[in-house]
Amino acid sequence: MPEYLICKVDPYDAEIASYVVDPLGSFPPLPFGYLNPGWVTFLAEMLEPDDEMWSFFIPKGSECGKHRFAASSDIRGYAKVRNGEILGEFITECD
Repeated sequence: MPEYLICKVDPYDAEIASYVVDPLGSFPPLPFGYLNPGWVTFLAEMLEPDDEMWSFFIPKGSECGKHRFAASSDIRGYAKVRNGEILGEFITECD
C-alpha cells in the first residue's frame, strides 16, 4: 500500500478539513462527524515521536491489504506510518 500514500498530513489540518456544515444538525459538530470515535482511537494509537500521518487514495480494482484483494471501490483516508511501514488506517471515504 505504500504506493497509494499521497502526502504527509498534520492531524490538526485533517480535523479542520473534516468538518461539514450541516444546517439541519443531522451530523454531530465533531471532526469526521459520526466517525469521530474511530478518529479519536486512530489518533490515540499514534504514540511514538516518529509516527506520521499520511493521506492515501486506493483506486477501485487495485490489489491492497494483507490478502491483496482487489478494492471494490475507491478508498480514501489516512494512514499511520512509522519508519516507512503502514501500521493502521482510518478510512474516510469508500463508495
